[in-house]
Amino acid sequence: MSDSASLLIGDIGRLSVLVGGFAFVLSAILSFTKFSKVAGWAFALGCLSIFTAFGTLATLFVTDQFVYSYVSSHSEKGNAVQYKVASVWSGQQGSFLLWGVTSALFAWLARRGTGEYQRVYTAVCGVFLAALCGILVFESPYNLNLVENRPFAPIDGNGLAPTLHNYWVVIHPPTIFLGFGSLLVLFAYAVASLAGRDYEDWVPRIRPWAILSATLTGLGLCMGGFWAYEMLGWGGFWMWDPVENASFVPWMFTLALIHGIIVQTTRRKWQFTNLLLAGAPFIAFAYGTFLTRSGFMADVSVHSFATMQKDALVLLRWVLFVSLGGFLGLWAWRLFRTPRPEFIEEKGLKRDGLYRYGMSLLSLMGLATAIGMSVPLIEALQGREAKVVEEQLYHQVLSWFFVPTMILIGLAPFVSWRAMSWKELGNRVFYVICLTLFATGISLIIINHPTMGVQPDPAAMVTFPLGMKMPLTPWMAVLIGLCWWAGLANLWRLFESFKRSKMGAGAFLSHVGLAVALAGLIVSRGYERKQSYVLKPGSAAIGLEPNGPKHSIRMLQGQNLDFAKRENTVPLAFSNDGPNFTAQPGLYYSFPPGAEPQPIVWPWIQRWLSHDIYVVLHPLQPETPASLNLKPGETGELKGPLWDTLSEVVYHIEYKKFVREGQAGTAGAKFGAEVVVKLDDGTSKTLTPKMVVGGDPEAVDIDENFSLVMRRMDAADRSVELGLRYVMPVFPVDTFYKPMTILVWVGVSVMTFGGLLSAVYRRRKPHPDPVLEPALQSDDPRPEKTEEDALVTTA
Repeated sequence: MSDSASLLIGDIGRLSVLVGGFAFVLSAILSFTKFSKVAGWAFALGCLSIFTAFGTLATLFVTDQFVYSYVSSHSEKGNAVQYKVASVWSGQQGSFLLWGVTSALFAWLARRGTGEYQRVYTAVCGVFLAALCGILVFESPYNLNLVENRPFAPIDGNGLAPTLHNYWVVIHPPTIFLGFGSLLVLFAYAVASLAGRDYEDWVPRIRPWAILSATLTGLGLCMGGFWAYEMLGWGGFWMWDPVENASFVPWMFTLALIHGIIVQTTRRKWQFTNLLLAGAPFIAFAYGTFLTRSGFMADVSVHSFATMQKDALVLLRWVLFVSLGGFLGLWAWRLFRTPRPEFIEEKGLKRDGLYRYGMSLLSLMGLATAIGMSVPLIEALQGREAKVVEEQLYHQVLSWFFVPTMILIGLAPFVSWRAMSWKELGNRVFYVICLTLFATGISLIIINHPTMGVQPDPAAMVTFPLGMKMPLTPWMAVLIGLCWWAGLANLWRLFESFKRSKMGAGAFLSHVGLAVALAGLIVSRGYERKQSYVLKPGSAAIGLEPNGPKHSIRMLQGQNLDFAKRENTVPLAFSNDGPNFTAQPGLYYSFPPGAEPQPIVWPWIQRWLSHDIYVVLHPLQPETPASLNLKPGETGELKGPLWDTLSEVVYHIEYKKFVREGQAGTAGAKFGAEVVVKLDDGTSKTLTPKMVVGGDPEAVDIDENFSLVMRRMDAADRSVELGLRYVMPVFPVDTFYKPMTILVWVGVSVMTFGGLLSAVYRRRKPHPDPVLEPALQSDDPRPEKTEEDALVTTA
């Protein structure tokens, strides 16, 4: 592409953002006038403009137009086409543009069915999308690289960040941003309903969009977990990273909204609760975006975004304040000025009562997570160093919500909309309870089987809040049993109701998928076994098996390793009684300008139906982390891990005296410590490791495995810090045994399919008027035309 064509495309993109912002503002203003039809045309023009801006930016990336600073910062010529496209949303500006594109797409698609809500709906969407265009004016992806005020194109770009070179970067961000973009529809509908004082008719219109939003957001979250599992090398799917939480919180509120809609549709209650829940996901994501783009998370999140340009950050802050303050103010005004009908509540169990508890648990889970992710901001505002809440604390707090939520997921489908007794409910769930106990027992037998099982550590303990502890095995039995209960209960109800009504099939499938996915997360993490050791070329070490060490791992020699190449892998041969395989974990060094070389690792995952073997190779390690501080006359021990076994060698060291060579303070002067090292075979050696002024420390060999090195000394009391250096540097290796991770993949697939199916059914078949629904008078919790939804779903 010629330079003039490149500049023309950039100008079109820049102009598209401006035109889009103007068109959205115009649509918001005209929507309240007699020119509402023109407002619709202006809104369509704004959407088309922002789509055009995205297309022009993608064109600049695919054609390697490095004259643009955003392109040169995030792409390079050697990238495959799919990674060049993915580079569009890999940085700050592109991700805002992606948010604008997905928001405009859903706002435009949903606008057609808004009916009497269209004026306010158009105004709300127009104002927000205009604000995003304003942010893109300040955070423009079309800025040029300038040298002496003239455009300059580097020969090549910097490329994607090393951790983004994975196929998930192509599909995960667009998927989850589709979920984020759809939140605008829920928010705009809620504002339009409040403004028009019509709190009923909006519900059937918004329902399929709410289901689709929850499904896409949930799928995007799970994709992010798969990406982390396959790329980050820490052995898990989820880490409660602040940016992960910024996506999790809106999902919780959207799930609560879906179940509130079920109750309002069926019982005509909770109107204002649902209005609040419809606005909460969008506001929560706007707040999460502010946290992650404001710079507060720069040092505490694996998802790094540069601090926004000042004017763009101010505009984002106004988006958050106006959406939060304006929405809550309007909601509270309508709430206190609207008389609420009184309901005569029947005594006994009812489905809407269980829904109330479930919605409360989901909302509290989202709120607790929001507080946790806000800790870095709170610390920064108090003038302290930002820190992140540890994963273990999230587990301790949120486990209080998990247990009752899973119980309710299984109970709710069996409870009628009219009051029923505990005895009636017991009769309906009796066989499901029996199946749950049977399935849980079989699971525990398999887990503890001497040949098939994972052989859990009987001494392992689980820490609960307030310092309480419990053995791992019974706690895992409870968690696995809850997953069985939720899955089997919804399968039971699916088969019972499918012939009479398919409306609830998607919801039941979503619950089954959720239970399966959670079971996979619980088992793979709870019964995870990790083993760490060190290797050098040609050496072997004991490997990891569920029933004890039965195989070896060897680093192969004679391989062409190039640690400057992104594709570099290090082959590790695994041999055992079962299938042998060669793992090829990745390791290379990136060389950022003006900074130290950065090691980049990614794991190798060997998958079987029953388990994964997860192998992570860490950068070359010349020294052990162990250290020993001694003063003259003192003794101590230094331990060094060996590479051929899982054992370690122990050296007993006595510090005899301080040694100096040369004039203190001059280059080349040496300071040493004369020590006596006693070996395990009873022999001893007198060694003198030294530090050199202006040079590297002089290590002395102890044996064929380790050298002794002096890392630091204190001239005042002549104390020294000693360490061990490998004679030949080694590679630390972590190996994880992770059982039943396949359940996570299967569960997410079923959950997503159920959510999409439910959205389709709700779009095609609106719910009948419950006042005219005679089946509500039946004791049967499964009326033909009423809800078949259960409690917590992405459907």
